[in-house]
Amino acid sequence: EVLSLPSIRGGRRTVPVKRMKRCLGFTFKVGPVPDDGWLRNPTCRDGYDRTVATVAELMVLARSSILVGDLSTSEGRLARFFRSTPARSTSVINGGGRPTDTKATVVMGDDSLSRHVYRPPESPDGLTVHFYVKTSGSRVYLDRARRSADTWTRDVAGPGSSVTFLFDNHQADEVDRMAEEHPWIAVRHVEGTDLQGNYKGHRRPDVDAAHAAQHLKTRAVFDRYRTGPVPDWVCYLDDDMMVNVAVLREDLLELAPSCRPDCLVADGQVWMPNGVNGKGSGMIQPYTVGGYCMSDSLVRRVTDLFASKTDAEIGWVGTDDLHFNRFVMQEALGVTVTNSERWYSEYAYPDVDEHGFHKHTMHQDRANGAVGVQGWMRRKPTWEKDGELMTKFVPSLAVYHMGYDKT
Repeated sequence: EVLSLPSIRGGRRTVPVKRMKRCLGFTFKVGPVPDDGWLRNPTCRDGYDRTVATVAELMVLARSSILVGDLSTSEGRLARFFRSTPARSTSVINGGGRPTDTKATVVMGDDSLSRHVYRPPESPDGLTVHFYVKTSGSRVYLDRARRSADTWTRDVAGPGSSVTFLFDNHQADEVDRMAEEHPWIAVRHVEGTDLQGNYKGHRRPDVDAAHAAQHLKTRAVFDRYRTGPVPDWVCYLDDDMMVNVAVLREDLLELAPSCRPDCLVADGQVWMPNGVNGKGSGMIQPYTVGGYCMSDSLVRRVTDLFASKTDAEIGWVGTDDLHFNRFVMQEALGVTVTNSERWYSEYAYPDVDEHGFHKHTMHQDRANGAVGVQGWMRRKPTWEKDGELMTKFVPSLAVYHMGYDKT
């Protein structure tokens, strides 16, 4: 709840706090709150009337199925507390849920502008999702794209939802032919991204060109929303990630109350770098691995940011995952990834015990002594090659690396 508070900007009232710079001030207004002079000499009965009216309105806030408010008042945030009840301690201890269980939905816009109002669907099936897949026409990547086009993308069908593959210009004719063979997907060739895959090399010019290509594809995702309608969620995924669409919709619907209005859902990990300022430095960098899904409010904020500032003005250098999270999400927009236990990138694997599957990550292992990505990959448990085990594990996931798909 604290993390969801708006920034102290735009003339919002602040109050000084000792040993702290300043805090956001709130005014809770419920019931009939008259201006001075409404009652020159209020009686006890007048006071009782106001108290009863206040209690009645609080009951409405607590019991209504949906509250529509705006950030110029605090009633929405007050109602969120009313609607949150403690979960059973045993379920929390066993990893079965969050400390609170939100009973109803609070809908908040910004300065009463209806375009910022979130209207929650009644079920996961009602969520509108735009998927974007970052890929290339080079042979290995095109094969991955075909695999996605042949499998999970078929399940995205529905009003307001779509799948778009973002290609470069490698083998453009073959890519376009793939699009014709899979009419439920769209294909876009993003100019200037032919060197997207060179980031793994060590030559500085090649790496810089690869990062520039990654930035162009990321921006291409949000170009559409400068004028077009924004869906409930926008998901941008690497081409080696697979999706259980129905499970993902459930996952997003369940996580939304904990991160609204600006949700960034992913396999969220914490980077512990090596090098001069790396090992032993205690540096922490949360980031998204393999892609992410953004809520509509955050999509609008990123769209506005990209429309008004260049990468240099934002200060975004480097990759479209680690550095995108640092410079764009955290420093420019104040948003940190929300980790989903149902997302498994290639840097995650499940521990298995008598209670089921428990997510484990590369960076946890590195923090405990494993050094370097390649070293970790060699040590990574290989039980995922067990096809029988995967038939139980994979169907429970929202988004997962294709290496787990042994069924």
